[in-house]
Amino acid sequence: MERLIMSTKYIFLGLIWTCSFVSAQVSIDRATVNMDQFTIRESPKLITNDKVLLTGEKLLYKIFSMSNPVRKKVVSTIGYVSLRNESDSIVFQHRLKLKDGKSVGAYFIPGTLKTGKYHLIAYTNFSLNNTKAPYAKSPIYLINPFKKTPLIMDKEEKGITEVKTSIERDTISVKRKYDEVAGLETDKKVYKPREKVKLIFKNMNKVNKSSVLSVRKVAPINVYSEEEINEPFNNEQTNFFVPEIRGEIISGYIQTSRPDKSIKDKVISLTISGDNTIFKLAKTNSKGHFFFVVPEDYTKANSIFQVHEEDRDDYSLEVNTVVFRQKKEDKKTPVILDATIKNWLEKRSIQLQIENAYYDTKKTIAEKKKETTPFFELQGKNYVLSEYNHFPTMKEVFVEIIENVGIRKRKEGEKFVMITTGTDKDRSLFSKMDPLILIDGVLIQNAKELVDYDPKKVESIRIVNESYRYGPKIYSGIIAVSTKKGDFKPILNGEYIKEVELQGITPYKKIYTPDYTDKKLDRIPDYRVQLFWDPEFILDSESKTVNFYTSDVPGKYEIKLSGYTNDGVYINSTNYFIVE
Repeated sequence: MERLIMSTKYIFLGLIWTCSFVSAQVSIDRATVNMDQFTIRESPKLITNDKVLLTGEKLLYKIFSMSNPVRKKVVSTIGYVSLRNESDSIVFQHRLKLKDGKSVGAYFIPGTLKTGKYHLIAYTNFSLNNTKAPYAKSPIYLINPFKKTPLIMDKEEKGITEVKTSIERDTISVKRKYDEVAGLETDKKVYKPREKVKLIFKNMNKVNKSSVLSVRKVAPINVYSEEEINEPFNNEQTNFFVPEIRGEIISGYIQTSRPDKSIKDKVISLTISGDNTIFKLAKTNSKGHFFFVVPEDYTKANSIFQVHEEDRDDYSLEVNTVVFRQKKEDKKTPVILDATIKNWLEKRSIQLQIENAYYDTKKTIAEKKKETTPFFELQGKNYVLSEYNHFPTMKEVFVEIIENVGIRKRKEGEKFVMITTGTDKDRSLFSKMDPLILIDGVLIQNAKELVDYDPKKVESIRIVNESYRYGPKIYSGIIAVSTKKGDFKPILNGEYIKEVELQGITPYKKIYTPDYTDKKLDRIPDYRVQLFWDPEFILDSESKTVNFYTSDVPGKYEIKLSGYTNDGVYINSTNYFIVE
């Protein structure tokens, strides 16, 4: 009997609409979904390691996507954080995988940025439906000591931010917004450079179990600092922003100039290249729009989109660019550096240059990515070409090595066919269909690309000689070629195929924290001012102890525990110690 393998890797369409949508948003009046069921509103929050940073330092942050009503589960699994200048030009944008509505990130501030006021903005696609609080917006003041800052004479003019030296004694003080939440204590009040600090937490039972613990030097400067801003969004509810429930949504559309051609129900393929190649199929709706839901983790990578049809040359394909734009500020806020910070700025700049020069010796730990395997993995037979005699052409490889696959000449050109064996007559129904041909996960629709490929570049060929259903397509089998370098590039002839760079999930690296019991570190300079940063600090008991080491930078340091309770209440407990 005919054996049809049903792939379990179906493309999950999340919430299904029959309407047109662009950039993961749909028109409300056309949506078939009942809007009343979305009683949850998401509202993002941000916590950063500091408001004032120098080029050469790291901006560290955590995003909280809060639900309203509180205690309702946050639906989004993808969050977006971007740093923008006052003209809304994007310095960076991170796409983050949210776990229980939370995620963390870091950004090394390059020397190309100018001194000025910036904003860190956080949102989810779904939070943009919340017109009262669609995104979090936190001011960040960057200082570039190597670029001249324009001098503005009229310091009485409104809107000017002035950075001055803060004359403050190195005294130990405690500032707790919620004394009943958590007590922070250190085993000493004054430490020497590279000395171990023992931090003790007490009365932790009322604190959210995922908070931010930061230990950072108090900079001897003052700057006007706004509270976190969450501005209204002029959406007018004409669009519904689709929640990314199961993963990232990637959308686009096809067009045709031929009136006799339909743009509905056309199959689109997506290949995301990388260490773990991702291959997906989707169908267009009545407006020619398509979207993919990508739950898999991947970093910045090239992707290939194709119209997967025999008449593909009659279509053009476009991929939507998803960039949220806020309202531009009418009045900019220049940042003026007062002469009183000159000595501090010069000293700190030298320290940063030395610290970054030893970057390679101070290892950071990257989060492990989840490994993904092809949907056909372990099925069929895998031919590793190095285990066989070498043949100069792919035709000879398929004749001499690969079983049950043939190359046939047709009017439209050469074709690969799966060869039926035995007396299984029912297989003829599906054997007339084309096999799915992939090279490094990239769909091959013109067999000539594989026929003309150099066998010296091929690592292995996996053959699944059985009918296979994947998404909306049924194939007579699978021919999956893996190259040695994994860098196959298809021929990009035609408007039906597009190569697009996708951002992917931004990886996070934990900051460097030395252990000075290791004597190998004795001769390595240590000019850290961020002594400790744990954005996923777990408060799982009434008391807890944390250890870290001071650096070679003397001064006053702040210990800050911050976060949000399950009721959406902001908590903030602080304490201080001295290094001298």
